Amino acid sequence: AITSDSALDGALVGADDRIVRHETIPFSAAPVRWYEYPWAFITFAWSLMRCILLFWQTNPCLIINTGGAIGLPAACAARMLGIPFELHELN
Repeated sequence: AITSDSALDGALVGADDRIVRHETIPFSAAPVRWYEYPWAFITFAWSLMRCILLFWQTNPCLIINTGGAIGLPAACAARMLGIPFELHELN
């Protein structure tokens, strides 16, 4: 599971014993104000590199993305590595 480092995400992932590996990435929200764009770019690039390394190490056959800004680095990494990914809307 790839999540943000928020307390809620940690509690949700920690409550599920089926999750084998849990990684957090810093990019969790798209920027709203113009001065947030540089930091968003840096955290996105760092998150993308972490996802690429994770996928390279674990060699998944499919990435399931539940949407939101947190899923962008994982989807981009999957696309770059040629790993199929699916987007599931939970509503």
